Amino acid sequence: MPDLGKRPYWLHCRFEIGAQPTRRQLEQATHKWADRFIEDMAKKGYQYVEKFGIEVTFKGAHIAVMNLPRHPRVLSAKEMLPQVMQGARFRATDEPRVMVVPHFTETELWDYDIKACFLHDTILMDKPDRHEERIPG
Repeated sequence: MPDLGKRPYWLHCRFEIGAQPTRRQLEQATHKWADRFIEDMAKKGYQYVEKFGIEVTFKGAHIAVMNLPRHPRVLSAKEMLPQVMQGARFRATDEPRVMVVPHFTETELWDYDIKACFLHDTILMDKPDRHEERIPG
């Protein structure tokens, strides 16, 4: 396989910090996570390009994802009809079907995104020819 050289890749890393950080807290956290990001990517063969620096972007409140119990499938009217004709009764449940998400000002953590440029050996991707693509249907 021929050597295709190195190419630049923009990679992202997310980190969380306490809500409403001071400028100093944000700078310290950014340096800490950027250093870790660069070290981790170096272990994977990526070389950090200082020329482009690091971009930090606020991504929003960090909402912990909770697993909600799955609700049983609701029968359609057509599926209920034979049972209703035999005397069965179907009642609506009072269970909420959505997760309650706290207001932005009530969250304890905020997410930030670090973006940096790294050099790496060209990553090849196998892309199917047009006649090889499957057409959904």
